[in-house]
Amino acid sequence: MLTAPVEHVTAGGVHYDFLKWTFDGNDKPAGQTVLAETMAADHTAVAVYGIRTWTLAVQSTPITGVEIPDGKPGITNCTATCDDQESVVLTAPVEHMAADGGHYRFMNWKLDDDEQPAGEKALAVTMDIDHTAIAVYLRTWTLTVQSTPITGVGIIGDTPGTTDYASTCDDQKSVTAPSSAKTPAAVTTGART
Repeated sequence: MLTAPVEHVTAGGVHYDFLKWTFDGNDKPAGQTVLAETMAADHTAVAVYGIRTWTLAVQSTPITGVEIPDGKPGITNCTATCDDQESVVLTAPVEHMAADGGHYRFMNWKLDDDEQPAGEKALAVTMDIDHTAIAVYLRTWTLTVQSTPITGVGIIGDTPGTTDYASTCDDQKSVTAPSSAKTPAAVTTGART
């Protein structure tokens, strides 16, 4: 009687799970760890193992439908099966235009609810357990600044420029541009909730 280890086997730092026995080239039932055969001749018993796999969930918030082109490519929200100890690098696009026409700017990744550094588009993940990677985005708006009846006026403040120009602003950002030395004009981007 032969018994294969129920727990995983590690070889070269990679975990393998028992799948089945073969006896003289014939498959035994999957997961049956005990092999009991009568020895009346020469026989060959093979314990068959497969590399352990993990699930990588790739998501984005507050929107979905973001294409993650490398690593395990897909469109959020998606999942991929990865081999044990496989190294996966996910790269989020800096900007994303949602199906509704909204513009979003990449902020950071979250890996299993751990915040990653702001602005780092690439996230390296070693698949040693199931992981969830979330690309966090922020809605942006375009503020168009004009002057009339002339153009070329230098505007100072939170979004400086020379009229006529456009500036990208984060959702709910308060923007101030002095309209005169005494009275600043304030604009809040986005819809109030």
